[in-house]
Amino acid sequence: MRCVNRKAKCLIFNFIRKKWKLELFTCLLSSSKKKWYIISGDQLMEMKSVSQYIQKTGLLSHLDEYLFEYDKVSILVDTNIYNRYQKVIYNALKQQHIDLVFQSEDIQNSDVVVGIGGGSIMDQAKYAAKQRHIDCILIPTSPATDAPCTSIAVVEGKYIECGCPKKVLVDEQIMAMAPLRFFVCGIGDALTTYFEAQHYDLSVSVECLSRVCLDTLLTYGLQAKKDLEEGLLTSAVSKCLEAIIYISGSVFSNSGSSAAHALSYGFQEICKDVMHGELTAFSLLVQLCIENDERIHELRSFYQAVGLPCHLKDIGIQDICDEELMKVIEKSMSEQYTMRKMPMIVQKEDLLEAIRVVDAFE
Repeated sequence: MRCVNRKAKCLIFNFIRKKWKLELFTCLLSSSKKKWYIISGDQLMEMKSVSQYIQKTGLLSHLDEYLFEYDKVSILVDTNIYNRYQKVIYNALKQQHIDLVFQSEDIQNSDVVVGIGGGSIMDQAKYAAKQRHIDCILIPTSPATDAPCTSIAVVEGKYIECGCPKKVLVDEQIMAMAPLRFFVCGIGDALTTYFEAQHYDLSVSVECLSRVCLDTLLTYGLQAKKDLEEGLLTSAVSKCLEAIIYISGSVFSNSGSSAAHALSYGFQEICKDVMHGELTAFSLLVQLCIENDERIHELRSFYQAVGLPCHLKDIGIQDICDEELMKVIEKSMSEQYTMRKMPMIVQKEDLLEAIRVVDAFE
């Protein structure tokens, strides 16, 4: 079982303090228990974080153990997930005053919103909790993104700051039963975290976490995929799930995205059947090409091994002309996205050339 709580956070900061010999380095937890504060010299940095992260097998069967502190609970669940795990959910919920809803609008008079499902349910639950000023607990059923541990909810195409959830509960058994493509997409999404975070002014702890995220995925990602193909839930799988969901989400909440995510949203306009993690993975290669980052070669080899896209054809684009690619690029460079976070001025022609260069790699 992996559990990150108040005590664990303090241990992390004590380690960092000793490792880097940082004097005047203090960790404080706010009364909401949703943020860390780091005081370094005369600078104050706010750290957003899930209050408690728990990852273990069979967690959904003991859901009531994580809800005992609440009198009135609303569970927002995806209909497909409900049909699949109906008996497990009902058997686990032994306490009274629990409302099961399928639309966030139906949440009434609750102390907490519990979201069970994929990325859309995660966003709905976070936003519903923000609107009602109540706690949010998330139980993701897909490893495709780091959304559960981020403070952002995507609502009608807009990014809304909701604060990090009170708890994120990850049932490894349910994650392992998701389609293998979802797991690979989660790796693709989380790989961008380190490279995009470097375009922000990071605290020492976030910098460390971003590196841990990248190293974990590159070290254990291929083995984890092979294990899941064999139906095995191993240490490699657990480590990658933690990197995809908790570490990547925590880093993103305290940094942000850059060119890889911006370009992926442009590609979304023409790549209707391609998942978010696949688009961000390909777009990361383009970002690294623009930056002349030699690590692009290491990533391409890893992509080929685990099954992430390396060419335009891998994201469903065949024989596209420059004019059509320019439409993708123009969309990605709009103000609502984060292309401007790049450390240099990126012109449309730069992106077009980088896309063509990445696509031409053998």
